Amino acid sequence: MESYDRFPPTPGSPALIRELVRESLAGVDPAVLEDVLVMASELAANAVMHARSPFLVHLYADAARIWLGVEDANTRMPRFAVVPQGATGGRGLALVEALATRWGADRVPGGKLVWFEVALAASRAAPTSVTSGAQELRTVAGRPRSSA
Repeated sequence: MESYDRFPPTPGSPALIRELVRESLAGVDPAVLEDVLVMASELAANAVMHARSPFLVHLYADAARIWLGVEDANTRMPRFAVVPQGATGGRGLALVEALATRWGADRVPGGKLVWFEVALAASRAAPTSVTSGAQELRTVAGRPRSSA
């Protein structure tokens, strides 16, 4: 299953993306789906807040994994924030780091693509980011592929 959709940089876009993901991944284990919804919403919210331009959501799923990427027009790469106690935001990447099997960010023409992957196999690997993983995921025409 593959899906590519463009969204406006408005506060309502994360909710629209959650709906798209929920409909597209009907039948996926509810606990896995909830994790994917949280991460998709976080990446979309970051695109709305920081890129402030229309953004593209890539969704790919097969029997082994779910891969979702958010491509926006901001060339600044994501980074973990130091979040003051009591702050109501700034924890999105930490959530993605904790919930995803893998995640990362790639520069693309005119911006960046921030993505995550969730393994659907019975034995899910320990969460890692591409910076600490042995193998990186890159995109080709919006689809994930493994590269050595």
